[in-house]
Amino acid sequence: MPNLPVHEETILGVIKIQRRIRVIFSTGKSVEYLRGGLSFTSLLSPGGILIGENGGEIFFNEDKKRMRSTRYQEELDKLEDKLVSKGVDFYKEPKDTCLTLFSEYFTVGELEKVCQSIIEDNDLHLYTIKHYDCLDVMQEGVDKGAALKTLEDFGYLELKATAAIGDSENDIPMLEVVGLPLTVENAAPEVKKICKEVAPLKYGTGLTWLLEKVIKCKL
Repeated sequence: MPNLPVHEETILGVIKIQRRIRVIFSTGKSVEYLRGGLSFTSLLSPGGILIGENGGEIFFNEDKKRMRSTRYQEELDKLEDKLVSKGVDFYKEPKDTCLTLFSEYFTVGELEKVCQSIIEDNDLHLYTIKHYDCLDVMQEGVDKGAALKTLEDFGYLELKATAAIGDSENDIPMLEVVGLPLTVENAAPEVKKICKEVAPLKYGTGLTWLLEKVIKCKL
């Protein structure tokens, strides 16, 4: 999903729902990127919980503590070294628990093919997620759904009583573990298939529509 300005009605909807239920924000971006955006829009509550890097990092705003997934961190470094040795031209987004790769000379599909070849040839515990403009390389066992399960283990939520809204492939693990998976009209087809409700609107307006439904307990 492209980065679009957050609609004012969406911000107001999230603020309204935060008064009644815990809201956890999840993104493929870094936690710092998410913190900045939420602080700018006044959506980061004192007790807020953020999931960044597709589940690789969990941030607790109340005490500023973090949980990071680092089990296969060295394998990410190895894959990056292999790309360099193969002469693959790329640049990466700053992240701690995964790689997000961009290239001016390789398509995302070509990058994915090279990375998957390295992963298979070196028996690495990594997997890829393809986006329209970049490629994520993740550690096995790390995704947004696993992050939510961790939060449940620590008593922060109950998955069966949790609703989640997502629209992309990296949201699928999160949507599969919650009791109420929701999405918007522009979502990927594979996302729509697993959701119990699809808003008839796109992007922020679709999110606002879903938030209103949740607030009024109509879902």
